[in-house]
Amino acid sequence: MRSTRSKIQEAGIVLTFVSILFFFACHIYGFFFHRGIEKILENARTATNIKDMSRFMDQLITGMEKNGMTEGHATVIFKTPHNNMKLIYGRVIKINEDLIAVKEKIDPSDVAYQVALNDLRDRLGYFDLCAYGWFWANNWIPITVIFLFFLIEIISYMIIYKDEF
Repeated sequence: MRSTRSKIQEAGIVLTFVSILFFFACHIYGFFFHRGIEKILENARTATNIKDMSRFMDQLITGMEKNGMTEGHATVIFKTPHNNMKLIYGRVIKINEDLIAVKEKIDPSDVAYQVALNDLRDRLGYFDLCAYGWFWANNWIPITVIFLFFLIEIISYMIIYKDEF
């Protein structure tokens, strides 16, 4: 029959393996979440005409709304206007409104059209969506689970090697 010490060692090894897998799975999901949102913004920045830019902006707004990126902050501790999602979402909406106004009021063959298009591109380039930070700040359950697994591992190793401490 196995001793309690060997059972705790096995449990510690399993928890270590599970937490490492869970940690990497959360990071991979967060990376793809970030890449999906940020890529739409990049496509809007590099669009060659207002029709394409408008389509990408609509996708960006839909993606932000679908994922709940319309409020909250993209950080847990240092909350600033730079990472306030309500302000970022408001800027995206304002740029989209200006985009619609340019599309409706200016003839595409006019020089003002290209100037307005460049202005919109510049405005899209001056802010960060903070999608990866928002993912971690608003999905705190994975962080808590990883922390609890590591805490259990530390306690189990302290029990196993209590004579050596």
